[in-house]
Amino acid sequence: KFKGIGLFKVMYYLFDHFGLFSTFKITNETFFHFLFDLRNSYNRVPYHNWMHAVDVTQFLAYSINTSDLSKIFTKFEILGMLTAAICHDANHDGFSNQYNVNAQTPLGILFKNQSVMETHHCSVSIGIITKDECNIFKILNENESTQMWTLFINLILATDMAKHFSILESAKKIDTVNLSNTDEGRLMIMKLL
Repeated sequence: KFKGIGLFKVMYYLFDHFGLFSTFKITNETFFHFLFDLRNSYNRVPYHNWMHAVDVTQFLAYSINTSDLSKIFTKFEILGMLTAAICHDANHDGFSNQYNVNAQTPLGILFKNQSVMETHHCSVSIGIITKDECNIFKILNENESTQMWTLFINLILATDMAKHFSILESAKKIDTVNLSNTDEGRLMIMKLL
């Protein structure tokens, strides 16, 4: 049930559940092209694969729902989070950042000292989403588009496990009472999720 097209159905359900299709005028055809191309970008590696991406996205949606964060986050932010989640390991080669740097793979050389794989995932995903037939952000104006890409990139880069403890330390320094009332606080919650 949750293989093949079943994983596409999960993604359709999640985007529909949060009202993203209607709010951002994403057609079924555009969303299908986006999912199809994105799925094809994922490699058949043991862990960082398409099923993992859908699982992470599903768990993010579950977390947003069960914590009532859907009442705090805007639909714009939820679109950014879900899209970053499904894209966060696009074209993962199955090797860690450290391996890519030490082995001097092309990615390790190109993105040395800057979240090798996460930067690559951003690059691959941007290449897919910016194709007209896959562009789930096409309704956004120039300012919104800049904000969305900034959010999207920040969230994927936050998945670099080398940044895990620094993100947690930064979170501890933010006033938790007003965490969701500042841009910095909102972004921190999104990174933690």
